Amino acid sequence: MTTLGARDPANRVCLIAPDEREEVNWRLGPAPIRVAVLAGNNAHRWHNWPETTGALLDAWGDDPRITARVHTDPDDLVTALADRDVLVLNWCNWHDPAGLPAVAQEAIQTFVTEGGGVFVHHFANGACHASLPEAGASDWPWYRTLVRRVWEHRDVLPGNSAHDRYRSFEVRPCSSHPLVAGMRPCTVDDELYWRQHGSEPIDPLLVATSEETGLDEPLAWEYEVGAGRVVQSLLGHSAATYKAAPMRAFVRRAVAWCARRPVHGSANGV
Repeated sequence: MTTLGARDPANRVCLIAPDEREEVNWRLGPAPIRVAVLAGNNAHRWHNWPETTGALLDAWGDDPRITARVHTDPDDLVTALADRDVLVLNWCNWHDPAGLPAVAQEAIQTFVTEGGGVFVHHFANGACHASLPEAGASDWPWYRTLVRRVWEHRDVLPGNSAHDRYRSFEVRPCSSHPLVAGMRPCTVDDELYWRQHGSEPIDPLLVATSEETGLDEPLAWEYEVGAGRVVQSLLGHSAATYKAAPMRAFVRRAVAWCARRPVHGSANGV
């Protein structure tokens, strides 16, 4: 009988008959989407990264393909990204002039340019920036290539970044992109960011109307950096954001999209 060469988990060659292939594929299931989360912000704990990281892990748990490891030390990324598909940034070096060490910067840049995905979550867009209070020395210019809309911490033209007061507001999809296809508007308790800085174009996926600016402010978008896919979301100040089922679905889809894997499941599900 003709056989198919394969490998078992111990990396040994085994033989699989053709009529057994479908059964084997069913038992193995889909290959995992392997995620590394960089989380932390001890000097700025009103961005409660243990809580929001837990909420993200909980949302991802509804997709059996997603597996995640959480790191609070940027040095871990030097080796941690070797077997990962997606890096999630839920980290900011507020009042920390050390920022990301050079070896971690190199690891992230290599990971992305060679095809790794990145999900930039909420205030991670304020990291590694010359305007950071007490941490201007951490400035990393390439971070502005990775993150298209950056939180500007000081008064510059056309003004420093800001947000509405923490409140309930409606988030609305504004695109036919697979990341938000079929998604209904939903209400979240969050900060609505505006006047984020950056010159690269973005095509918003989600918007909400600011009570401060009166405008529909963009809150999420996707783009490519090198061979890597990036999704940036300004939402996620607290775990309350992910009480909304569409937002839980969105962050599952974001990870799958960054990993170049099928985006599936209800946009408004559990």
